[in-house]
Amino acid sequence: MKILIVDDQLSVINGIVARVNFERLGIETVLTATSAYEARAVISGHQIDILLCDIEMPGESGLELNQWIMDSGQRMIRIFLTSHTDFSYARESLRLGCFDYIVQPAPYDEIEEVLSRAVRKIKDDRRLEELYNYGRLYKINEEEMIAHTTFNLFSRYEATVRQAMELLNESGYPVDTASYVRLVIVVVYAAGPPAAGLSFNTLKKEVLEALAAADIGLPVYPLVTQNKYHQPVILLFCNDTAVLDEATEGLRRFQRQLADALPGATAVYAGETSPFAQLRDEVGRLHAMIDNNVSLKPGLFLDRKAAERQPTDQPAMERQASFRQSKDRLVMERPEIDEATEAAADWERLLRAGQKKILRANIMTYLDGLVAIDRVSFRSLCELHQQLTQMFFSYYYEHNIDIPQLFNDSYRYNDYMEGFKSVPALREAIDFMIQAMETAGPGNGPVKNEIAKAKDYILNHLAQNISVRDVADHVHLSPEYFTKLFKNETGQNIKNYILKTKVDVAKNLLENPNISVSLIAMELGYTNFSHFTQMFKKYEDVTPTDYRKKYLKNKRPSPSG
Repeated sequence: MKILIVDDQLSVINGIVARVNFERLGIETVLTATSAYEARAVISGHQIDILLCDIEMPGESGLELNQWIMDSGQRMIRIFLTSHTDFSYARESLRLGCFDYIVQPAPYDEIEEVLSRAVRKIKDDRRLEELYNYGRLYKINEEEMIAHTTFNLFSRYEATVRQAMELLNESGYPVDTASYVRLVIVVVYAAGPPAAGLSFNTLKKEVLEALAAADIGLPVYPLVTQNKYHQPVILLFCNDTAVLDEATEGLRRFQRQLADALPGATAVYAGETSPFAQLRDEVGRLHAMIDNNVSLKPGLFLDRKAAERQPTDQPAMERQASFRQSKDRLVMERPEIDEATEAAADWERLLRAGQKKILRANIMTYLDGLVAIDRVSFRSLCELHQQLTQMFFSYYYEHNIDIPQLFNDSYRYNDYMEGFKSVPALREAIDFMIQAMETAGPGNGPVKNEIAKAKDYILNHLAQNISVRDVADHVHLSPEYFTKLFKNETGQNIKNYILKTKVDVAKNLLENPNISVSLIAMELGYTNFSHFTQMFKKYEDVTPTDYRKKYLKNKRPSPSG
Protein backbone atom coordinates (compact mmCIF):
# COMPACT_ATOMS: atom_id res chain seq x y z
CA MET A 1 0.00 0.00 0.00
CA LYS A 2 1.35 3.49 -0.91
CA ILE A 3 0.81 6.91 0.67
CA LEU A 4 1.74 10.32 -0.76
CA ILE A 5 2.33 13.17 1.72
CA VAL A 6 2.11 16.67 0.18
CA ASP A 7 3.08 19.81 2.14
CA ASP A 8 5.10 22.90 1.22
CA GLN A 9 6.79 22.76 4.66
CA LEU A 10 9.49 20.08 4.66
CA SER A 11 9.53 20.05 8.47
CA VAL A 12 5.88 18.91 8.52
CA ILE A 13 6.62 16.10 6.07
CA ASN A 14 9.72 14.96 7.98
CA GLY A 15 7.81 14.98 11.26
CA ILE A 16 5.00 12.78 9.90
CA VAL A 17 7.44 10.38 8.22
CA ALA A 18 9.48 10.03 11.41
CA ARG A 19 6.67 9.82 14.00
CA VAL A 20 3.87 7.83 12.30
CA ASN A 21 4.31 4.03 12.39
CA PHE A 22 3.48 3.29 8.76
CA GLU A 23 4.75 -0.28 8.97
CA ARG A 24 2.23 -1.11 11.70
CA LEU A 25 -0.53 0.43 9.58
CA GLY A 26 0.34 -1.85 6.65
CA ILE A 27 1.66 0.98 4.44
CA GLU A 28 4.80 -0.25 2.68
CA THR A 29 5.72 2.82 0.62
CA VAL A 30 5.79 6.48 1.74
CA LEU A 31 6.24 9.09 -1.01
CA THR A 32 6.49 12.86 -0.52
CA ALA A 33 6.06 16.08 -2.50
CA THR A 34 6.45 19.77 -1.54
CA SER A 35 4.02 21.18 -4.13
CA ALA A 36 0.97 20.22 -6.16
CA TYR A 37 3.19 20.18 -9.26
CA GLU A 38 5.49 17.55 -7.72
CA ALA A 39 2.47 15.63 -6.45
CA ARG A 40 1.02 15.36 -9.97
CA ALA A 41 4.30 13.89 -11.22
CA VAL A 42 4.36 11.32 -8.41
CA ILE A 43 0.71 10.35 -8.96
CA SER A 44 1.29 9.93 -12.68
CA GLY A 45 4.08 7.44 -12.01
CA HIS A 46 2.63 5.46 -9.07
CA GLN A 47 -0.60 3.81 -7.96
CA ILE A 48 -1.30 5.88 -4.84
CA ASP A 49 -3.71 4.49 -2.25
CA ILE A 50 -3.79 7.38 0.28
CA LEU A 51 -3.15 11.11 -0.23
CA LEU A 52 -2.32 13.19 2.88
CA CYS A 53 -2.28 16.76 1.59
CA ASP A 54 -1.95 20.30 2.89
CA ILE A 55 -4.64 22.69 1.62
CA GLU A 56 -2.81 26.02 1.52
CA MET A 57 0.34 25.82 -0.60
CA PRO A 58 2.09 28.35 -2.88
CA GLY A 59 0.83 28.16 -6.45
CA GLU A 60 -1.76 25.41 -6.72
CA SER A 61 -3.69 24.61 -3.54
CA GLY A 62 -4.50 21.20 -2.15
CA LEU A 63 -8.17 21.67 -3.12
CA GLU A 64 -7.17 22.32 -6.73
CA LEU A 65 -4.94 19.24 -6.71
CA ASN A 66 -7.85 17.24 -5.35
CA GLN A 67 -10.10 18.48 -8.15
CA TRP A 68 -7.49 17.36 -10.70
CA ILE A 69 -7.37 13.91 -9.10
CA MET A 70 -11.15 13.57 -9.37
CA ASP A 71 -11.23 14.79 -12.97
CA SER A 72 -8.48 12.37 -14.03
CA GLY A 73 -10.33 9.36 -12.55
CA GLN A 74 -7.65 8.50 -9.97
CA ARG A 75 -8.90 6.26 -7.16
CA MET A 76 -7.38 7.04 -3.78
CA ILE A 77 -8.43 8.08 -0.30
CA ARG A 78 -7.76 11.82 0.24
CA ILE A 79 -7.14 13.35 3.66
CA PHE A 80 -6.55 17.12 4.09
CA LEU A 81 -4.18 18.88 6.49
CA THR A 82 -4.65 22.57 7.33
CA SER A 83 -3.85 25.02 10.08
CA HIS A 84 -7.18 26.82 9.60
CA THR A 85 -10.46 25.87 11.24
CA ASP A 86 -12.58 27.75 8.69
CA PHE A 87 -15.58 25.51 7.95
CA SER A 88 -15.54 26.55 4.30
CA TYR A 89 -12.39 24.46 3.89
CA ALA A 90 -14.07 21.46 5.45
CA ARG A 91 -17.20 21.93 3.32
CA GLU A 92 -15.15 22.23 0.11
CA SER A 93 -13.06 19.18 0.98
CA LEU A 94 -16.19 17.16 1.64
CA ARG A 95 -17.67 18.30 -1.66
CA LEU A 96 -14.55 17.02 -3.37
CA GLY A 97 -15.04 13.60 -1.76
CA CYS A 98 -12.21 13.65 0.78
CA PHE A 99 -12.11 10.98 3.50
CA ASP A 100 -11.27 13.20 6.48
CA TYR A 101 -10.00 16.65 7.53
CA ILE A 102 -7.19 17.14 10.10
CA VAL A 103 -6.50 20.55 11.72
CA GLN A 104 -2.81 21.23 12.32
CA PRO A 105 -0.96 21.05 14.60
CA ALA A 106 -2.42 17.62 15.36
CA PRO A 107 -0.90 14.90 17.56
CA TYR A 108 0.77 12.17 15.55
CA ASP A 109 -1.41 9.51 17.18
CA GLU A 110 -4.47 11.38 15.82
CA ILE A 111 -2.97 11.35 12.30
CA GLU A 112 -2.18 7.65 12.78
CA GLU A 113 -5.77 6.94 13.85
CA VAL A 114 -7.19 8.62 10.72
CA LEU A 115 -4.75 6.69 8.51
CA SER A 116 -5.70 3.45 10.25
CA ARG A 117 -9.37 4.04 9.35
CA ALA A 118 -8.34 4.83 5.78
CA VAL A 119 -6.38 1.56 5.50
CA ARG A 120 -9.36 -0.41 6.84
CA LYS A 121 -11.65 1.24 4.28
CA ILE A 122 -9.27 0.40 1.42
CA LYS A 123 -9.11 -3.25 2.49
CA ASP A 124 -12.90 -3.45 2.88
CA ASP A 125 -13.45 -1.83 -0.53
CA ARG A 126 -10.98 -4.19 -2.19
CA ARG A 127 -12.64 -7.20 -0.62
CA LEU A 128 -16.09 -6.02 -1.75
CA GLU A 129 -14.80 -5.31 -5.26
CA GLU A 130 -13.16 -8.73 -5.42
CA LEU A 131 -16.38 -10.45 -4.34
CA TYR A 132 -18.42 -8.32 -6.74
CA ASN A 133 -16.17 -9.13 -9.70
CA TYR A 134 -16.02 -12.77 -8.71
CA GLY A 135 -19.81 -12.83 -8.55
CA ARG A 136 -20.12 -11.21 -11.99
CA LEU A 137 -17.69 -13.69 -13.49
CA TYR A 138 -19.56 -16.53 -11.79
CA LYS A 139 -22.90 -15.51 -13.33
CA ILE A 140 -21.35 -15.18 -16.80
CA ASN A 141 -19.39 -18.44 -16.71
CA GLU A 142 -20.99 -20.54 -13.98
CA GLU A 143 -19.73 -23.94 -15.12
CA GLU A 144 -16.19 -22.69 -15.70
CA MET A 145 -16.21 -20.94 -12.33
CA ILE A 146 -17.36 -24.10 -10.52
CA ALA A 147 -14.52 -26.01 -12.19
CA HIS A 148 -12.06 -23.25 -11.21
CA THR A 149 -13.39 -23.13 -7.65
CA THR A 150 -13.14 -26.92 -7.35
CA PHE A 151 -9.51 -26.69 -8.47
CA ASN A 152 -8.88 -24.28 -5.56
CA LEU A 153 -9.91 -27.02 -3.10
CA PHE A 154 -6.53 -28.61 -3.82
CA SER A 155 -4.64 -25.46 -2.77
CA ARG A 156 -2.03 -25.63 -0.01
CA TYR A 157 -3.37 -22.31 1.35
CA GLU A 158 -6.15 -22.62 3.92
CA ALA A 159 -7.70 -19.25 3.03
CA THR A 160 -8.04 -20.27 -0.64
CA VAL A 161 -9.63 -23.61 0.32
CA ARG A 162 -12.00 -21.91 2.75
CA GLN A 163 -13.11 -19.36 0.14
CA ALA A 164 -13.63 -22.15 -2.43
CA MET A 165 -15.81 -24.08 0.02
CA GLU A 166 -17.92 -20.99 0.72
CA LEU A 167 -18.54 -20.41 -2.98
CA LEU A 168 -19.38 -24.07 -3.59
CA ASN A 169 -21.76 -24.07 -0.63
CA GLU A 170 -23.55 -21.07 -2.13
CA SER A 171 -23.84 -23.04 -5.38
CA GLY A 172 -25.50 -26.01 -3.67
CA TYR A 173 -22.50 -28.26 -3.00
CA PRO A 174 -22.33 -28.93 0.78
CA VAL A 175 -18.62 -29.75 0.93
CA ASP A 176 -16.73 -28.90 4.12
CA THR A 177 -13.64 -29.98 6.06
CA ALA A 178 -15.67 -32.78 7.72
CA SER A 179 -16.54 -34.35 4.35
CA TYR A 180 -15.06 -37.59 3.09
CA VAL A 181 -13.77 -37.55 -0.45
CA ARG A 182 -12.75 -39.97 -3.15
CA LEU A 183 -10.52 -38.64 -5.89
CA VAL A 184 -10.81 -39.84 -9.50
CA ILE A 185 -8.60 -38.81 -12.46
CA VAL A 186 -9.51 -39.60 -16.07
CA VAL A 187 -6.78 -40.01 -18.69
CA VAL A 188 -7.55 -40.50 -22.37
CA TYR A 189 -4.66 -42.10 -24.20
CA ALA A 190 -5.18 -41.00 -27.78
CA ALA A 191 -2.84 -41.07 -30.77
CA GLY A 192 -0.38 -38.53 -29.42
CA PRO A 193 -0.56 -36.78 -26.05
CA PRO A 194 -3.31 -37.72 -23.57
CA ALA A 195 -6.75 -36.45 -24.64
CA ALA A 196 -5.32 -35.04 -27.87
CA GLY A 197 -7.85 -32.90 -29.72
CA LEU A 198 -10.44 -33.01 -26.93
CA SER A 199 -11.32 -29.76 -25.16
CA PHE A 200 -11.97 -29.77 -21.41
CA ASN A 201 -15.59 -28.74 -21.97
CA THR A 202 -16.11 -31.78 -24.19
CA LEU A 203 -14.44 -34.08 -21.68
CA LYS A 204 -16.40 -32.58 -18.79
CA LYS A 205 -19.71 -33.08 -20.62
CA GLU A 206 -18.89 -36.74 -21.29
CA VAL A 207 -17.70 -37.24 -17.70
CA LEU A 208 -20.93 -35.84 -16.20
CA GLU A 209 -23.09 -37.93 -18.55
CA ALA A 210 -21.08 -41.06 -17.75
CA LEU A 211 -21.40 -40.44 -13.99
CA ALA A 212 -25.17 -40.15 -14.36
CA ALA A 213 -25.35 -43.30 -16.50
CA ALA A 214 -23.28 -45.17 -13.90
CA ASP A 215 -25.75 -44.14 -11.14
CA ILE A 216 -23.13 -42.20 -9.20
CA GLY A 217 -25.25 -39.54 -7.55
CA LEU A 218 -26.78 -38.42 -4.26
CA PRO A 219 -25.83 -38.77 -1.48
CA VAL A 220 -22.52 -38.66 -3.37
CA TYR A 221 -21.82 -35.22 -4.86
CA PRO A 222 -19.50 -35.06 -7.89
CA LEU A 223 -17.38 -31.97 -8.66
CA VAL A 224 -15.40 -31.88 -11.92
CA THR A 225 -12.30 -29.80 -12.64
CA GLN A 226 -9.03 -30.32 -14.51
CA ASN A 227 -5.40 -30.52 -13.42
CA LYS A 228 -2.38 -28.82 -14.98
CA TYR A 229 -2.12 -31.69 -17.47
CA HIS A 230 -5.67 -30.89 -18.70
CA GLN A 231 -6.95 -34.21 -17.38
CA PRO A 232 -10.48 -34.32 -15.89
CA VAL A 233 -10.36 -34.60 -12.10
CA ILE A 234 -13.50 -35.74 -10.27
CA LEU A 235 -13.98 -35.09 -6.59
CA LEU A 236 -16.64 -37.37 -5.11
CA PHE A 237 -17.63 -36.27 -1.63
CA CYS A 238 -20.12 -37.53 0.95
CA ASN A 239 -20.53 -37.72 4.72
CA ASP A 240 -20.86 -41.52 4.64
CA THR A 241 -17.58 -43.37 4.06
CA ALA A 242 -19.36 -46.64 3.32
CA VAL A 243 -21.24 -45.08 0.41
CA LEU A 244 -17.99 -43.86 -1.15
CA ASP A 245 -16.29 -47.23 -0.56
CA GLU A 246 -19.15 -48.98 -2.35
CA ALA A 247 -18.90 -46.63 -5.34
CA THR A 248 -16.23 -48.82 -6.97
CA GLU A 249 -18.76 -50.83 -8.99
CA GLY A 250 -20.25 -47.55 -10.17
CA LEU A 251 -16.75 -46.43 -11.18
CA ARG A 252 -16.35 -49.61 -13.27
CA ARG A 253 -19.56 -48.73 -15.12
CA PHE A 254 -18.33 -45.15 -15.40
CA GLN A 255 -15.06 -46.25 -17.04
CA ARG A 256 -16.89 -48.49 -19.54
CA GLN A 257 -19.31 -45.67 -20.37
CA LEU A 258 -16.44 -43.24 -21.01
CA ALA A 259 -14.55 -45.82 -23.05
CA ASP A 260 -17.55 -46.12 -25.38
CA ALA A 261 -18.00 -42.35 -25.64
CA LEU A 262 -14.41 -41.14 -26.08
CA PRO A 263 -11.80 -41.83 -28.75
CA GLY A 264 -8.61 -43.51 -27.70
CA ALA A 265 -8.01 -45.68 -24.65
CA THR A 266 -9.66 -44.42 -21.46
CA ALA A 267 -8.13 -45.06 -18.03
CA VAL A 268 -9.83 -44.12 -14.78
CA TYR A 269 -7.67 -43.87 -11.65
CA ALA A 270 -9.56 -43.92 -8.33
CA GLY A 271 -8.17 -43.26 -4.87
CA GLU A 272 -9.40 -44.54 -1.56
CA THR A 273 -12.01 -42.85 0.61
CA SER A 274 -10.21 -40.36 2.84
CA PRO A 275 -10.88 -37.29 5.01
CA PHE A 276 -10.83 -33.99 3.15
CA ALA A 277 -7.62 -33.01 4.96
CA GLN A 278 -5.76 -35.82 3.11
CA LEU A 279 -6.88 -34.68 -0.35
CA ARG A 280 -3.45 -33.41 -1.45
CA ASP A 281 -1.85 -36.72 -0.41
CA GLU A 282 -4.36 -38.56 -2.60
CA VAL A 283 -3.32 -36.42 -5.57
CA GLY A 284 0.27 -37.59 -5.20
CA ARG A 285 -0.73 -41.25 -4.94
CA LEU A 286 -2.95 -41.12 -8.03
CA HIS A 287 -0.29 -39.39 -10.13
CA ALA A 288 2.18 -42.09 -9.10
CA MET A 289 -0.32 -44.68 -10.41
CA ILE A 290 -0.67 -42.74 -13.67
CA ASP A 291 3.10 -42.47 -14.10
CA ASN A 292 3.52 -46.21 -13.56
CA ASN A 293 1.03 -47.12 -16.32
CA VAL A 294 3.78 -46.74 -18.91
CA SER A 295 2.01 -49.15 -21.29
CA LEU A 296 -0.96 -46.73 -21.35
CA LYS A 297 -3.44 -49.51 -20.61
CA PRO A 298 -7.14 -48.59 -20.40
CA GLY A 299 -9.41 -49.67 -17.54
CA LEU A 300 -10.17 -48.84 -13.91
CA PHE A 301 -7.12 -48.57 -11.65
CA LEU A 302 -7.63 -48.58 -7.88
CA ASP A 303 -5.09 -47.65 -5.28
CA ARG A 304 -3.86 -50.53 -3.15
CA LYS A 305 -6.15 -50.00 -0.14
CA ALA A 306 -9.24 -49.49 -2.31
CA ALA A 307 -8.42 -52.65 -4.27
CA GLU A 308 -8.04 -54.68 -1.06
CA ARG A 309 -11.57 -53.74 0.00
CA GLN A 310 -13.14 -55.23 -3.15
CA PRO A 311 -15.07 -58.56 -2.84
CA THR A 312 -13.12 -61.65 -3.87
CA ASP A 313 -13.65 -62.67 -7.48
CA GLN A 314 -12.55 -66.36 -7.55
CA PRO A 315 -12.40 -66.80 -11.37
CA ALA A 316 -10.45 -63.55 -11.66
CA MET A 317 -8.05 -64.66 -8.93
CA GLU A 318 -7.51 -67.97 -10.73
CA ARG A 319 -6.76 -66.10 -13.98
CA GLN A 320 -4.29 -63.88 -12.15
CA ALA A 321 -2.55 -66.89 -10.58
CA SER A 322 -2.30 -68.56 -13.98
CA PHE A 323 -0.86 -65.37 -15.46
CA ARG A 324 1.72 -65.12 -12.68
CA GLN A 325 2.79 -68.73 -13.27
CA SER A 326 3.15 -68.06 -17.01
CA LYS A 327 5.13 -64.94 -16.32
CA ASP A 328 7.38 -66.79 -13.87
CA ARG A 329 8.11 -69.41 -16.52
CA LEU A 330 9.00 -66.68 -19.01
CA VAL A 331 11.29 -65.05 -16.49
CA MET A 332 13.01 -68.38 -15.84
CA GLU A 333 13.46 -68.90 -19.58
CA ARG A 334 14.89 -65.35 -19.89
CA PRO A 335 16.92 -64.85 -16.69
CA GLU A 336 17.65 -61.28 -15.65
CA ILE A 337 21.43 -61.75 -15.28
CA ASP A 338 22.68 -58.62 -16.95
CA GLU A 339 19.92 -58.99 -19.57
CA ALA A 340 19.65 -55.26 -20.24
CA THR A 341 23.44 -54.86 -20.28
CA GLU A 342 23.82 -57.68 -22.81
CA ALA A 343 21.09 -56.19 -24.99
CA ALA A 344 22.72 -52.74 -24.84
CA ALA A 345 26.05 -54.24 -25.93
CA ASP A 346 24.35 -55.85 -28.94
CA TRP A 347 22.71 -52.53 -29.84
CA GLU A 348 26.05 -50.75 -29.60
CA ARG A 349 27.63 -53.21 -32.07
CA LEU A 350 24.72 -52.85 -34.50
CA LEU A 351 24.89 -49.06 -34.28
CA ARG A 352 28.61 -48.91 -35.05
CA ALA A 353 28.15 -51.38 -37.88
CA GLY A 354 25.58 -49.07 -39.47
CA GLN A 355 22.82 -51.70 -39.20
CA LYS A 356 20.12 -49.17 -38.31
CA LYS A 357 17.08 -51.17 -39.45
CA ILE A 358 18.20 -54.26 -37.54
CA LEU A 359 19.02 -52.05 -34.54
CA ARG A 360 15.51 -50.62 -34.51
CA ALA A 361 13.90 -54.05 -34.83
CA ASN A 362 16.11 -55.41 -32.04
CA ILE A 363 15.27 -52.59 -29.59
CA MET A 364 11.55 -52.75 -30.37
CA THR A 365 11.49 -56.54 -29.92
CA TYR A 366 13.17 -56.16 -26.54
CA LEU A 367 10.61 -53.54 -25.50
CA ASP A 368 7.70 -55.65 -26.77
CA GLY A 369 9.02 -58.56 -24.72
CA LEU A 370 8.99 -56.49 -21.54
CA VAL A 371 5.41 -55.40 -22.19
CA ALA A 372 4.27 -58.95 -23.02
CA ILE A 373 5.45 -60.41 -19.71
CA ASP A 374 4.31 -57.35 -17.76
CA ARG A 375 7.84 -56.45 -16.62
CA VAL A 376 7.68 -52.86 -17.79
CA SER A 377 7.31 -50.15 -15.15
CA PHE A 378 8.07 -46.47 -14.79
CA ARG A 379 11.46 -47.28 -13.25
CA SER A 380 12.43 -49.85 -15.89
CA LEU A 381 11.41 -47.46 -18.66
CA CYS A 382 13.57 -44.70 -17.12
CA GLU A 383 16.57 -47.03 -17.03
CA LEU A 384 16.05 -48.15 -20.63
CA HIS A 385 15.64 -44.56 -21.83
CA GLN A 386 18.84 -43.60 -20.01
CA GLN A 387 20.78 -46.46 -21.63
CA LEU A 388 19.56 -45.56 -25.11
CA THR A 389 20.25 -41.85 -24.59
CA GLN A 390 23.82 -42.55 -23.56
CA MET A 391 24.29 -44.78 -26.64
CA PHE A 392 22.73 -42.37 -29.15
CA PHE A 393 24.37 -39.22 -27.77
CA SER A 394 27.81 -40.89 -27.66
CA TYR A 395 27.39 -41.82 -31.33
CA TYR A 396 26.50 -38.23 -32.27
CA TYR A 397 29.37 -36.75 -30.27
CA GLU A 398 31.87 -39.08 -31.93
CA HIS A 399 30.58 -38.06 -35.36
CA ASN A 400 30.71 -34.31 -34.54
CA ILE A 401 26.96 -33.99 -35.00
CA ASP A 402 25.33 -31.00 -33.27
CA ILE A 403 22.63 -32.68 -31.15
CA PRO A 404 20.34 -29.61 -30.68
CA GLN A 405 20.11 -29.26 -34.45
CA LEU A 406 18.54 -32.71 -34.72
CA PHE A 407 15.30 -31.42 -33.21
CA ASN A 408 12.61 -29.17 -34.69
CA ASP A 409 9.11 -27.87 -33.95
CA SER A 410 7.46 -31.20 -34.81
CA TYR A 411 9.72 -33.15 -32.41
CA ARG A 412 11.55 -31.15 -29.80
CA TYR A 413 14.44 -31.93 -27.47
CA ASN A 414 11.98 -31.83 -24.59
CA ASP A 415 9.81 -34.47 -26.29
CA TYR A 416 12.78 -36.81 -26.50
CA MET A 417 13.88 -36.20 -22.90
CA GLU A 418 10.36 -37.10 -21.73
CA GLY A 419 10.36 -40.32 -23.76
CA PHE A 420 10.65 -42.37 -20.56
CA LYS A 421 7.09 -41.52 -19.50
CA SER A 422 5.31 -44.18 -21.56
CA VAL A 423 5.97 -47.07 -23.92
CA PRO A 424 4.52 -45.21 -26.97
CA ALA A 425 6.64 -42.14 -26.14
CA LEU A 426 9.78 -44.29 -25.93
CA ARG A 427 8.98 -45.96 -29.26
CA GLU A 428 8.64 -42.51 -30.84
CA ALA A 429 11.95 -41.39 -29.31
CA ILE A 430 13.75 -44.49 -30.66
CA ASP A 431 12.28 -43.99 -34.13
CA PHE A 432 13.31 -40.34 -34.18
CA MET A 433 16.89 -41.00 -33.08
CA ILE A 434 17.45 -43.76 -35.63
CA GLN A 435 15.84 -41.82 -38.48
CA ALA A 436 17.91 -38.74 -37.59
CA MET A 437 21.08 -40.75 -38.28
CA GLU A 438 20.18 -40.94 -41.97
CA THR A 439 20.30 -37.18 -42.52
CA ALA A 440 22.25 -35.73 -39.58
CA GLY A 441 25.55 -33.98 -40.23
CA PRO A 442 27.67 -31.32 -38.54
CA GLY A 443 25.69 -28.10 -38.47
CA ASN A 444 22.70 -29.52 -40.42
CA GLY A 445 19.10 -28.58 -39.59
CA PRO A 446 17.60 -25.23 -38.63
CA VAL A 447 17.13 -24.55 -34.95
CA LYS A 448 14.90 -21.89 -33.46
CA ASN A 449 16.84 -19.61 -31.17
CA GLU A 450 15.98 -19.33 -27.52
CA ILE A 451 14.35 -15.89 -27.81
CA ALA A 452 11.95 -17.00 -30.57
CA LYS A 453 11.07 -20.13 -28.58
CA ALA A 454 10.48 -18.00 -25.47
CA LYS A 455 8.16 -15.64 -27.35
CA ASP A 456 6.17 -18.59 -28.73
CA TYR A 457 5.88 -20.07 -25.25
CA ILE A 458 4.64 -16.78 -23.78
CA LEU A 459 2.04 -16.37 -26.54
CA ASN A 460 0.77 -19.93 -26.03
CA HIS A 461 0.49 -19.62 -22.24
CA LEU A 462 -1.16 -16.20 -21.78
CA ALA A 463 -4.04 -17.77 -19.84
CA GLN A 464 -1.60 -18.82 -17.13
CA ASN A 465 0.30 -16.82 -14.55
CA ILE A 466 3.67 -17.63 -16.12
CA SER A 467 6.91 -16.53 -14.48
CA VAL A 468 10.37 -15.79 -15.84
CA ARG A 469 11.50 -19.16 -14.46
CA ASP A 470 8.75 -20.95 -16.44
CA VAL A 471 9.97 -19.38 -19.69
CA ALA A 472 13.65 -19.97 -18.85
CA ASP A 473 12.95 -23.64 -18.04
CA HIS A 474 11.19 -24.01 -21.39
CA VAL A 475 14.33 -22.93 -23.28
CA HIS A 476 16.63 -24.85 -20.89
CA LEU A 477 18.48 -21.80 -19.54
CA SER A 478 18.95 -20.44 -16.02
CA PRO A 479 16.56 -17.56 -15.18
CA GLU A 480 19.49 -15.18 -14.54
CA TYR A 481 21.23 -15.89 -17.84
CA PHE A 482 17.97 -15.94 -19.81
CA THR A 483 16.88 -12.55 -18.38
CA LYS A 484 20.14 -10.93 -19.53
CA LEU A 485 20.01 -12.70 -22.91
CA PHE A 486 16.42 -11.55 -23.54
CA LYS A 487 17.26 -7.96 -22.61
CA ASN A 488 20.36 -7.94 -24.84
CA GLU A 489 18.52 -9.46 -27.81
CA THR A 490 15.24 -7.49 -27.60
CA GLY A 491 16.06 -4.41 -25.51
CA GLN A 492 13.07 -5.27 -23.32
CA ASN A 493 12.65 -6.55 -19.79
CA ILE A 494 11.15 -10.08 -19.91
CA LYS A 495 8.51 -9.31 -17.23
CA ASN A 496 7.39 -6.18 -19.10
CA TYR A 497 7.32 -8.14 -22.35
CA ILE A 498 4.94 -10.74 -20.84
CA LEU A 499 2.59 -8.02 -19.54
CA LYS A 500 2.79 -6.02 -22.79
CA THR A 501 1.94 -9.16 -24.78
CA LYS A 502 -1.11 -9.69 -22.56
CA VAL A 503 -2.15 -6.06 -23.17
CA ASP A 504 -1.78 -6.45 -26.95
CA VAL A 505 -3.93 -9.58 -26.94
CA ALA A 506 -6.45 -7.87 -24.65
CA LYS A 507 -6.71 -4.95 -27.11
CA ASN A 508 -7.51 -7.33 -29.96
CA LEU A 509 -10.19 -9.06 -27.87
CA LEU A 510 -11.65 -5.75 -26.66
CA GLU A 511 -12.28 -4.76 -30.26
CA ASN A 512 -14.91 -7.52 -30.37
CA PRO A 513 -17.97 -6.12 -28.54
CA ASN A 514 -19.44 -9.62 -28.09
CA ILE A 515 -16.74 -10.68 -25.61
CA SER A 516 -17.23 -9.37 -22.07
CA VAL A 517 -14.34 -7.53 -20.44
CA SER A 518 -14.50 -9.88 -17.44
CA LEU A 519 -14.16 -12.91 -19.71
CA ILE A 520 -11.15 -11.32 -21.44
CA ALA A 521 -9.53 -10.81 -18.03
CA MET A 522 -10.16 -14.45 -17.20
CA GLU A 523 -8.74 -15.63 -20.54
CA LEU A 524 -5.53 -13.75 -19.77
CA GLY A 525 -5.16 -15.38 -16.36
CA TYR A 526 -6.65 -12.62 -14.16
CA THR A 527 -9.27 -13.77 -11.65
CA ASN A 528 -9.12 -10.36 -9.98
CA PHE A 529 -10.79 -7.89 -12.36
CA SER A 530 -9.23 -4.82 -10.71
CA HIS A 531 -5.71 -6.24 -11.20
CA PHE A 532 -6.42 -6.66 -14.90
CA THR A 533 -7.75 -3.09 -15.13
CA GLN A 534 -4.69 -1.66 -13.34
CA MET A 535 -2.30 -3.63 -15.57
CA PHE A 536 -4.08 -2.52 -18.76
CA LYS A 537 -4.26 1.14 -17.67
CA LYS A 538 -0.55 1.14 -16.81
CA TYR A 539 0.28 0.48 -20.47
CA GLU A 540 -2.59 2.19 -22.29
CA ASP A 541 -3.52 5.07 -19.91
CA VAL A 542 -7.19 4.06 -20.15
CA THR A 543 -9.28 1.30 -18.62
CA PRO A 544 -10.26 -1.70 -20.78
CA THR A 545 -13.87 -0.48 -20.88
CA ASP A 546 -12.84 3.02 -22.01
CA TYR A 547 -10.52 1.51 -24.64
CA ARG A 548 -13.43 -0.48 -26.08
CA LYS A 549 -15.73 2.57 -26.10
CA LYS A 550 -13.08 4.64 -27.85
CA TYR A 551 -12.39 1.94 -30.44
CA LEU A 552 -16.08 1.36 -31.22
CA LYS A 553 -16.69 5.13 -31.46
CA ASN A 554 -13.85 5.57 -33.94
CA LYS A 555 -14.95 2.53 -35.92
CA ARG A 556 -18.56 3.74 -36.23
CA PRO A 557 -19.08 5.41 -39.69
CA SER A 558 -19.83 9.14 -39.68
CA PRO A 559 -23.50 10.04 -40.48
CA SER A 560 -23.82 11.03 -44.14
CA GLY A 561 -25.73 14.01 -45.54
